[in-house]
Amino acid sequence: MSFTSVLNSLKSFITPTSLQTLAVRHGHQMCTRNHAGRPKAKRRGIKRNHNANVLHGQLLVTQRLLKFHPGMNVTMDENLGLRAMVSGTVKVSCEKFDPDFDNPTVVRFYQDREGAIYKKYFNVVPYPLQGKFRLKTVV
Repeated sequence: MSFTSVLNSLKSFITPTSLQTLAVRHGHQMCTRNHAGRPKAKRRGIKRNHNANVLHGQLLVTQRLLKFHPGMNVTMDENLGLRAMVSGTVKVSCEKFDPDFDNPTVVRFYQDREGAIYKKYFNVVPYPLQGKFRLKTVV
């Protein structure tokens, strides 16, 4: 069955203006330009959660403000992202934050806060060493 025979059979149901739009319409073309000036989403947030296995240097959290803090075996990037310093298991804990106001990053985010501050800390517990090594010589 061809396209023209289908159109001829549908002429009684379709008005002439909708028949023109039906015949002229093409498939949707993907557009690469930005819609209405909205920027792309940054996809910030938690990348590896509690009890996840991570490798050295793997990204744990991306954040714009200081919402999550680095704990044991975790370092902070210059853009406030948290990365694992060792391979191991991620542990997330809520701890009382004692701000050090000599640090400019702490002053930037916590200068107006008073009282106890509780924050989430990301820690990485390293894997236990495998007992497969043998001592060859003593130095």
